Amino acid sequence: MNERGRGEFLSTSSITVNFLAPLTEGPVLGKGAVTRKGRSTVFLEAAPRSSADTEYARSSSVGAIRRPTPK
Repeated sequence: MNERGRGEFLSTSSITVNFLAPLTEGPVLGKGAVTRKGRSTVFLEAAPRSSADTEYARSSSVGAIRRPTPK
């Protein structure tokens, strides 16, 4: 069972990416979080960073939680 629940999946409704700095070397570390979750909608944020904590981009997304229809 995943965090959304058995049989549920996420469908992306919208995504926004703001590029802040050029990525010129690695390694790159990704960090993401669920900022808010309701019964049918989830809000997400993510940001790739360098090991020196330079933020290369910032993204936000809204997803629709889908449940399979009973047959």
